[in-house]
Amino acid sequence: NIIKLSEQVKQGYSREELLRKLNSLEESIHDRNRQLNRANEPRREFDRIISKLSQWIKTTEQQIKDPLTNHLQQTTNSLKEKYKSIQALLQSTKDRTNLFDDLRQKYNRLLDNLTQRLTLLDEANLIIEGKRDEFNKQNEYVQNLYQQLENDFTK
Repeated sequence: NIIKLSEQVKQGYSREELLRKLNSLEESIHDRNRQLNRANEPRREFDRIISKLSQWIKTTEQQIKDPLTNHLQQTTNSLKEKYKSIQALLQSTKDRTNLFDDLRQKYNRLLDNLTQRLTLLDEANLIIEGKRDEFNKQNEYVQNLYQQLENDFTK
């Protein structure tokens, strides 16, 4: 009986160990599948991009072959029109820049002229103040003289 029991225990342990190994193997297989899927993802992306590129090439070849519905020609014409309008805008901008520069020069000349006039007015004010001070001194002198004469006559 002990031998039978020992044999059954061995089989039980072996079975548990086999189950663990089987689970470990399944986990390894799942890990490997995940790695393969991650490794295949760039390839699928590359295939998708190649497919798009191939489709674009086919479309472009068809457009080139059919000049009546040539989208590239229409795009070229559209770009030419936009180029012309941009050139016109640039010319307009240059004209306005020249006008602005002319106005700036006129403003600077006016500013210089006004600055000169203000300087001359300041100088004239200084001269007038000097004359006024001189006049006030002479007036004070005359009034003092008048006061003395008046005092001399009244004595």
